[in-house]
Amino acid sequence: MPTPRASLLTLLLLLAVQLPPAAAASKHRHASESAPAPPASYFLVSWASNLTLLGSASIQPGATAVALTTPSHDGVGAGRALFSEPVRLFVPSSSAAASFSTRFTFRITPAPTFGDGLAFLLTSSRTFLGASNGFLGLFPSSSASDEGEADLGGVTTVAIEFDTHRDVALRDPDGNHVALDAGSIFSVASASPGVDLRAGVPITAWVEYRARRRRLSVWLSYSPFRRPEKPALSADADLSGLMRTYMYAGFSASNGNGAALHVVERWTFRTFGLANSSRASPPSEPPTEPSKPLLPPNKPQLLTGNHKHQHLIYKVVGGVIGGIVLLVFAIVASVVWFPSQFVAQVKKKSVQ
Repeated sequence: MPTPRASLLTLLLLLAVQLPPAAAASKHRHASESAPAPPASYFLVSWASNLTLLGSASIQPGATAVALTTPSHDGVGAGRALFSEPVRLFVPSSSAAASFSTRFTFRITPAPTFGDGLAFLLTSSRTFLGASNGFLGLFPSSSASDEGEADLGGVTTVAIEFDTHRDVALRDPDGNHVALDAGSIFSVASASPGVDLRAGVPITAWVEYRARRRRLSVWLSYSPFRRPEKPALSADADLSGLMRTYMYAGFSASNGNGAALHVVERWTFRTFGLANSSRASPPSEPPTEPSKPLLPPNKPQLLTGNHKHQHLIYKVVGGVIGGIVLLVFAIVASVVWFPSQFVAQVKKKSVQ
């Protein structure tokens, strides 16, 4: 049978093992419920309820990914998925454009042939869908006349192409490239992606635009855990002329004469450089089930009465747990230390 001393030490060990997770949980609740949420310029997309779908785009089973096209020749051949709330990207009074950073994983699967590819885009319209046949659903086919702006109906678009089809008429360098489109289907910069966009495997992309430096960079990797040191595409570009006060962020794809499945998942996005932009770094690994997006920039989330009440409860519970721990330590000290002192005194007297 264990001695009282051994039993108390065992209890103390169990408390020491079990209490830290509870304390950590309390700390997590405190951080998540006491601090105001950052602006909506930073969000993790909840696919099922926060996207505007156009054309052939659809939410995948499980609501953790979106398919921009179908693996068939049916339908319109192009699809677009946009975050339903606009993002603040420009301040007209100062002509200041926001910087932005985004990360997402995509997969292009032929069925059996390839389509045109997909693109990440910022656009001033939530309802416009461009043409297929090389246009990636970004621009109308009439924009290929080099007149561009006159044919766009006032819609401005900035896009990063992940192109899997060479269209000579659109000045594509090959059937596997990444490119920057600034208001036109005719890319202002393109490069080899460093990966095979047509491999049918998940590829993670990081896109970053620094407004003050007027520089856009794109990194690509088969691994979602580490961004390559060197970008696949790095281009000097002043995008401020294409920015509107609020724009929509999302993805677009088209199949043209092919039939490929273009799927996007694990998307994060943020802006920075404006007065009310989020300055927190994007997460290194988005959660499997993205959280609910935040409110628009002019409506930051604040603590409600219920949240404050819960926060007070957490403080009280934390204090009680801390008191219990101190009491246990005091009991252990008295049980272990005082008997040992008594035995030592008895031995001393017996020796004398």
